Amino acid sequence: MEEIIEEIHNSYTNKDLARIKELLADINPADIAMIIEESPNNQRLLFFRLLPKEEAADTFVELDFDTQEALIHAF
Repeated sequence: MEEIIEEIHNSYTNKDLARIKELLADINPADIAMIIEESPNNQRLLFFRLLPKEEAADTFVELDFDTQEALIHAF
């Protein structure tokens, strides 16, 4: 999982959104929630918005309350 997280953050640095989307597609919602929660605030919304609607909904319920609230305010 550490390698995937590192690759996601490297892809963010390189502005490779397609690669981030591809990487997130292969991860279960609970793990995506963990990645989002551990990411800097400026990356959280982007990672969440790259998810397909159904996966975003499944991931949202896995997030802690503070992260849910921050995402709602960011929208």
